[in-house]
Amino acid sequence: RFKLGEREWPNTLKMTMPGRGALQKFLADAKREHATHAVLEATSEGIRQSRHRAVAWDALVLTNVTPEHIESHGSFEKYRRAKEKLFKYLSKTYRKAEIPKVMVVNADDPSRDRFLRYDADKKITYSAKEYEVAFEDGGMRILAPEGVEMRSKLTGAFNLANIAAAIALARALNIGWDEIKRGIEKVAVVAVRME
Repeated sequence: RFKLGEREWPNTLKMTMPGRGALQKFLADAKREHATHAVLEATSEGIRQSRHRAVAWDALVLTNVTPEHIESHGSFEKYRRAKEKLFKYLSKTYRKAEIPKVMVVNADDPSRDRFLRYDADKKITYSAKEYEVAFEDGGMRILAPEGVEMRSKLTGAFNLANIAAAIALARALNIGWDEIKRGIEKVAVVAVRME
């Protein structure tokens, strides 16, 4: 799905990561609507087709590298190398040089060191294992390693891992705990996921 402010519409392009023209149009529309940040999902297939090259990335998050899309890439190693291209590209982003480049990597992923070897101004690792969680009817209660408690309407270990990634990125971007907690507690559902 695409979302700009309060407007939301389905992705009918049949690809998670659109081509360079569509990405640039989306980012230009976001800028016209005074957006200060954009969140894009970069896929291994999109990276392999160089769709990432039109974007001046400021931060990247690696959630995991699992053996998927092998049929498209030919092997797990080629699949992982495709994802690594984006991390290598981060340090070569020439626009917005005054903005520190941030890399957030899942410490629990066996491929973490492969990604952490690339240049960035800030390198942050996170682990969902550092969070205390109680799964409840209608969501989960989460205690962050820093002692901040919050509730999420989402459930499941994969959502906890995604929340941990989002918190790590937010903290790396100097977003305060009050705002992080408010955002996590506001999300009731991730559209088209488990609906």
